[in-house]
Amino acid sequence: VCSSDLRAFGTLGPGKHVEYEVEAATQWGVVGPLAHRAWFEHAQAGYGWPKAPFSPRLLGIFDYATGDADPTDGRSGAFDTLYGRVRFEFGPTGIYGLNGRSNLRSPGIWAFVKPVPAAELSVQHRWLRLAEARDRWRPVGASDPTGAAGTDIGRQVEVRLRYRWKQYFEFDGG
Repeated sequence: VCSSDLRAFGTLGPGKHVEYEVEAATQWGVVGPLAHRAWFEHAQAGYGWPKAPFSPRLLGIFDYATGDADPTDGRSGAFDTLYGRVRFEFGPTGIYGLNGRSNLRSPGIWAFVKPVPAAELSVQHRWLRLAEARDRWRPVGASDPTGAAGTDIGRQVEVRLRYRWKQYFEFDGG
């Protein structure tokens, strides 16, 4: 399997209050006996108020990762993260790993505040849906080959606190 990835991020405007990030990845090749073609897209945009109390920021986020539209057609269409999971928009690593970048459509909102300069508190709400109803929910392995169960997986809310002590130590809990 071959892959390519493109990512752009930054801030805009005179006060640099607008932030954005976009990423797209594609995969193509052969997986076992199956021809493989899949992709992933991530986008987020937000606004920050650095001079307001607690320096709030608000982001809109969206992730889309292809699923396999027809698991019986001899082709593979589900995006594969390749090298395992790292902490990113879907929550912390560890035993809670219900969401991954495969067969997923997920819009969300993410709010941040800084109660003290060394700490950041965030709350994120995600709506989780399968990109393809007949493909499996890959992190869990559950599937409905008929697609009758639909695409709605549920919702995820994460509350996270990060605290940086000096420049060498960081506490991160959620």
